[in-house]
Amino acid sequence: MPDSAYQPRLKRVNLTCVLCHWIVLLPATVALTLTLAVACEPAKPPATPTAALPAPAAPAIPYGANKAAGATFGHDDVTLYYETYGQGQPLLLVHGNSASIASLAAQIECFKVHYKVIAMDSRDQGRSSDSEGPITCEKMTDDLAALLDHLQTVFRTRWRHSSR
Repeated sequence: MPDSAYQPRLKRVNLTCVLCHWIVLLPATVALTLTLAVACEPAKPPATPTAALPAPAAPAIPYGANKAAGATFGHDDVTLYYETYGQGQPLLLVHGNSASIASLAAQIECFKVHYKVIAMDSRDQGRSSDSEGPITCEKMTDDLAALLDHLQTVFRTRWRHSSR
């Protein structure tokens, strides 16, 4: 059912800025994090035999590969994969570069209780298809706007992963 306040491509400039800041700062943040982790690592105690720990339980819901919640749509010669969970005010989750919906499992689990969570695998990532040419902030932002158009949804709340 279309949202009565549906306005296509709302807040595109704001979302472009969010994506550009994240993409520009990620390599420096990762390098600094790795350098600090190695430099600050405490000395390891001598190895002692320990009992094997049980493997962590697999998530009950396969976020990023959930056939019941997933769907695709075409935009700009790319097939984009998305999943929706919960009910209420729409909340758009945007994963970080080189990640996928699966990386947002904890956030989806938390937010789906109060929101209609919408998450999409960006082009060339996760279950979305590859595109021709380089990925740009404008293409990624346009893909997210196309998702909202496809779902005929106006979002008022969004969550993004950021390196700062």
